[in-house]
Amino acid sequence: LSKAQRELDENQAELDGIDRLVAELKAAFQKRTAEAETLRLQLQRTEDTLARAQTLLEKLGGEKGRWEATVKGAQAKLAALPAQALVAAAFMAYLPGTPEDVRKDATA
Repeated sequence: LSKAQRELDENQAELDGIDRLVAELKAAFQKRTAEAETLRLQLQRTEDTLARAQTLLEKLGGEKGRWEATVKGAQAKLAALPAQALVAAAFMAYLPGTPEDVRKDATA
């Protein structure tokens, strides 16, 4: 009977050890599962941010074309500015008192 009791105690101790190991493994599994969920949420947020950034870049691509056209127009006006200033100065110097039809004929 004492031998059976000893074996029962040993088996109970071994079972307690296994139970502790199972509890530790369950805790580790829960921790890893929580970490995986956190990573999944971070990945989802990152993918959402990336999608919004790509949409913004597509929209800004059209803006770039418009900005380039505006810059070209401004550069053309800037290139014509000295000639326009010269014509304005000539009007002020030589044609200030002449009628409008004469001035139109002078610039045609």
